[in-house]
Amino acid sequence: MKLTYFGHSCFLLETGGSALLFDPFLSQNPLAKTVDWKAIKPDFVLVSHAHYDHILDAEFFLKEHKSTLISNFEIGNWMLKKGEYQVIKMNLGARIQCPFGEVRMTASYHSSTLPDGSPGGNPGGFVIESQGSRLYFAGDTGLGPYLDFVGQHWSPDVALLPISGRVTLDAEDAVLAAQLLKCQHVVGMHFDAFPELSIDKDKTKAIFDQAKIQLSLMNVGQTIQW
Repeated sequence: MKLTYFGHSCFLLETGGSALLFDPFLSQNPLAKTVDWKAIKPDFVLVSHAHYDHILDAEFFLKEHKSTLISNFEIGNWMLKKGEYQVIKMNLGARIQCPFGEVRMTASYHSSTLPDGSPGGNPGGFVIESQGSRLYFAGDTGLGPYLDFVGQHWSPDVALLPISGRVTLDAEDAVLAAQLLKCQHVVGMHFDAFPELSIDKDKTKAIFDQAKIQLSLMNVGQTIQW
């Protein structure tokens, strides 16, 4: 698996011959100003929930690059009203098979409203299983019992967790989440794009170091591979 970070909660995962773009917030993302984002050509676009800072640029990729959307039922229907796009509609607890492997949609403890104010369905996350490895993209979540369920059944090799606090997990709660997930490598997300989501990186790293959990705070454009 190869993971590239584009700021906030937007990542490109390359695995099993496919490229998966998570929560495409690029055109108005202050962290992505240097990213040539229109050149990204994902096979799949995965949207965890309907807030604008996670869904904003999804339609661009569906329209321009013929990407396939994977999202919940409500987001899928909303996007189909905009055009004849390729859409796979899921719901919490479901799983599908894709060319690169398996996608399972998990619960998230958050809210979800579409940019036009209509209900965005249940917020979620994704467990991706591909090439003998598992990645967990938590979406915007706080602490909740489903994290323990994910850990018991699909203990991920890498977990992408929000760490900013205020509307999601903060660093201390992200450590608890990683422990519930039985995951020793966390990639932090959902931080520094907006002033209210800024973090102290040294303090955040110290919190994870104390718990003996690896934390990657990626730079925009940075890639890691495992």
